[in-house]
Amino acid sequence: MQLLVEHQKVDFIITNPGSYAQLEAEHGVSRLATIRKKFNGSDNSIYGAVIFTRSDSQIETIKDLVNKRFIAVHNNAFGGWWMAKREIAHSGISENELSSLKFIGFPQDQVVKAVLNGEADAGTVRTGIIEQLIAEKKLAPDKIKIINAQKNTLLSFQA
Repeated sequence: MQLLVEHQKVDFIITNPGSYAQLEAEHGVSRLATIRKKFNGSDNSIYGAVIFTRSDSQIETIKDLVNKRFIAVHNNAFGGWWMAKREIAHSGISENELSSLKFIGFPQDQVVKAVLNGEADAGTVRTGIIEQLIAEKKLAPDKIKIINAQKNTLLSFQA
């Protein structure tokens, strides 16, 4: 997609927010539309990522992820990996310091299930995924713990 845009071989693309941001910065593309997600009566066109573990885990901070198994959706998922990758790097941890990094694909609720089932020690999903699972009674809030929780007044859902 990068090459197609760079060589002006396309007039229109549909992509994820991370790819859009990169294409906008590097090639000046502009958006025609954006998805707005509804949650608890509010809608958002922005989102973040959540790093989480089981509530009974000894993991308390991002630095505790060293030598732990980590799971995410896809290596090109903006909210499902890139944002967490940035936070992990800013904490001074290299991906190589994780005992494993596994990408399991969509839908993102599979990541939550994998962590709860013990297939990974911690994981990351886009904001709204955990909140939606709790709202749908598919996840008890006391089963997970958010790592490095942040408050953002622009999001209608919070950790």
